[in-house]
Amino acid sequence: MHFRAGAAVFGHMGMELDLSKETEEDLKILASAIDLHKETRLLIHGGNYHRLKSSDDISAISIVSNDRKEAVIQILVLDTHPFTQPPLLAISGLEAEKYYQVSLVWPHFMAKDCGRYSGASLIGHGIQIPQTQPDYCLIYRLEEVV
Repeated sequence: MHFRAGAAVFGHMGMELDLSKETEEDLKILASAIDLHKETRLLIHGGNYHRLKSSDDISAISIVSNDRKEAVIQILVLDTHPFTQPPLLAISGLEAEKYYQVSLVWPHFMAKDCGRYSGASLIGHGIQIPQTQPDYCLIYRLEEVV
């Protein structure tokens, strides 16, 4: 459910589910995804969309605000990484001179502050995504640090 709900956050939250057949745990996951969608939907539907260059086992996009002060990144892990460490993922659309606070916000049980990085570093080198099993959706939020 984390994968499906996380993927739906970057659209219109269409899940095509019969909610009466979902478990309590899945309903809580859905509620959390809906909250995240509400927090980010203006950015998701109004920002600049960038498909990120990634390996075949990952599909990744970033959506960056017009003023480049914030961004959300969705990473779909589609298959097992062929190496012990997943690749770095360079982020398109940011402003090199700005600094960004990076947070992993989905799935909620993995949520954490990932640190503060320059736009130049995120564009040129990227972020290190965690090792996961296939069928994981990771969502990062970036906010400008002034």
